[in-house]
Amino acid sequence: MDNYTDQIIDILIPQKKDDIYYGDKKDVNRYTLKDSVFEGGEGIIYPCTGGKLLKIYKSGQLTLGRIKKLEYIINAKKNLGPFICWPETLLYETSAHGNVIGFAMKDVTADDEETVTLEKFINNIGALEEKWNINRKELVRLCIKIVNLFS
Repeated sequence: MDNYTDQIIDILIPQKKDDIYYGDKKDVNRYTLKDSVFEGGEGIIYPCTGGKLLKIYKSGQLTLGRIKKLEYIINAKKNLGPFICWPETLLYETSAHGNVIGFAMKDVTADDEETVTLEKFINNIGALEEKWNINRKELVRLCIKIVNLFS
């Protein structure tokens, strides 16, 4: 690892019932982790209050470059619409070091009327027909186009 941005940050990985801090350095809040809802290669996802999810990176996954990227993404969010899921704030360990350990983002599975997900869109054929005059055949074509975009 010759590149400064590839330097791995050694962090204390919090577990269920551990406390973490979230928010910017001026307005930091404390939150106690509950059961995780998902675990992937990079990190573990925990639910939080206020319709948020917390992504905490696993050991060996957080680099200086990734932190810089998260800082850039969080600062760029001002240019996005309110319904875009995006890292919103950094998470910090509660040790004296206060290292970055992950980020908070909106929970698109939260049950609110304003958040539109692909699942809600597809499963609400009645509203689609009424609002946009889309029938089931056109919906299938749309789904095929979406699948093709990801393949």
